[in-house]
Amino acid sequence: MQGCELLQRRINELSCAHQKHPSATQWEYCVKPAGLSSPPESVYTPVTGILFQAKEHQDIWLKTIYRTPTDIAGLPVQNSRFYLTANTIINPVDVYVNQKTVMSVPFWADFTRPEILLAEQATDTEYRIDICLRESHPMSAQGIRFRPWFQVETVDELLFFMNALLQECRYLAAIPEAAKVLAEVDTLLVKRAESCSFAQMRSLIDDAHCVLEPIRDLAKWHTVHVISHAHIDIDWQWDREDTYNVCRNNFSTMTALMDEFPDFTFSQSQPCLYQYVKERDPILFEKIRDHVQKGQWDVSNAVRWTESDLNMPEGESIAHSILYGSRFIQEEFGKYPTVSHEPDAFGHPETMPQILDKSGVHSYFHMRGDAENILHSWTALDRYELLAIADQYKGVLDLSRLISNVLRYMERHELDCSLFMFGVGDHGGGPSRRDIRKIHLLDDMPGMPKMLHSSMEAFFKEVRSKCKPGKLPQYKGELGPVFEGCYTTHGDIKMWHRRLESLLLQTEWLRAAERNLRKAPDEALLENAWKKLLTMQFHDTICGCSVAATYRRACREAQDTCETLKAYLGDCLAAAGSDQTITVSNLLPFARTEPVLLKGKGHMSLRTLL
Repeated sequence: MQGCELLQRRINELSCAHQKHPSATQWEYCVKPAGLSSPPESVYTPVTGILFQAKEHQDIWLKTIYRTPTDIAGLPVQNSRFYLTANTIINPVDVYVNQKTVMSVPFWADFTRPEILLAEQATDTEYRIDICLRESHPMSAQGIRFRPWFQVETVDELLFFMNALLQECRYLAAIPEAAKVLAEVDTLLVKRAESCSFAQMRSLIDDAHCVLEPIRDLAKWHTVHVISHAHIDIDWQWDREDTYNVCRNNFSTMTALMDEFPDFTFSQSQPCLYQYVKERDPILFEKIRDHVQKGQWDVSNAVRWTESDLNMPEGESIAHSILYGSRFIQEEFGKYPTVSHEPDAFGHPETMPQILDKSGVHSYFHMRGDAENILHSWTALDRYELLAIADQYKGVLDLSRLISNVLRYMERHELDCSLFMFGVGDHGGGPSRRDIRKIHLLDDMPGMPKMLHSSMEAFFKEVRSKCKPGKLPQYKGELGPVFEGCYTTHGDIKMWHRRLESLLLQTEWLRAAERNLRKAPDEALLENAWKKLLTMQFHDTICGCSVAATYRRACREAQDTCETLKAYLGDCLAAAGSDQTITVSNLLPFARTEPVLLKGKGHMSLRTLL
């Protein structure tokens, strides 16, 4: 379509002008000893790239003088908001505007892109911007890739509407009944897109929407289930205490957005995070509980205690992860989760369909693995089957990815519904207020599918009711693995994991024996030990991907828990015998025959615990 090609060309033109408008790229930098509390007055070097190097105990300082423009590529921006933002890094960052601290964060982390409002309805105003990249993160020695830029809201909004119209045309091109009206839109774009100034572009888009209005109902036949999510790595480039703060900040923001937007929904998949919040901020936990009851906070995918690795843990550990995770959700929120959410696991063993099926869970979401189709049926061990989705689980509101998902569901599976999961993640984040407003705008556009804030469970339920036989690819056996090198790193955590898991499996056997002897086992001790193990099995922890502080803490916790279990086992076995009786217990998972050496005097009886 020639008109769409012209529109894409104009989008590129405005994007380039936005990124390179005068003073937006004139950065300088210097390297100074770590710990300065204010911007240094020093000799700075012009920035020519995005990779900055510093030695140990050094900070990197960047500065620029930013003058707010009156227009960008002819688009007036006098009444715009101006923001400072940047790409994602994991270093602590301090930001100064006119030598006053406006932001100090421990991690300017993964997709979050904090925005600093420089000015509102101001033009031709100068701001001195200083950014300090602190050296405290261990990865700083490898170099820091950092690119700050200035975002002008007026330009950002126009680019959004231009991109949206382009994606509307792309979507409608897959609907034969829309061909005639779509041709009229293309003719309109051919006539006006190239010669139209950016100041007049919104008028052109409005005219195109008037042409599309008669087929609004046709476009809305497809529903996009929008799943807002914030992926939180409980360990990775930070340790646990920071995760607690992330949960509190992230969840507070989401509940506030739910109060502001009654149709907004948000999904969080790890029960251990809810327990953190319950213990540390009970008022916030009650707000979450209230929004779960209102249907805004989605816990349908919070099946397992953590998003653990799935290759190293025993099947019994995975079963206990489901047990403690789903039990917590049911007891606290009154709902049984039905979707296993495994977006970041480094492989998916063929035992998962059986374990989940026997737990009443029949839906599966993942990203990594060998599945090439976004929606598929995963079968393992002959008869156990899951309805599964392989898709991206985080990122910004990308209209191209959204419509690509729609087209895949339409063309490959002949479905009138699709799933779009988005939200900044790894260090928390989720959607922003502007994201939610943009979704409302998309829903109102005549050429866009229906946009529905939804839940994982609701989407899988609709797919099951509408998917035609033979339209789902079949996958058998394991999916993956990837990042195989993780399984040979940090032997310390892997050793303590195996020791603790083995002791817990032995203790579980003894727990059953205690019940046979009509003795009540210490349930609280065992549950606490299991949760320690399950949390250690988080994929970035057990796989050796985290910072050193994580392993010092995790190994110490595992060692302490092992000692507690050993003492408990010893007490239980001692209590099972007497002065005249020796009890022999086989704590291995298989029957065995071998001599037992008894050291004692006189006649003694022998019994076994089976």
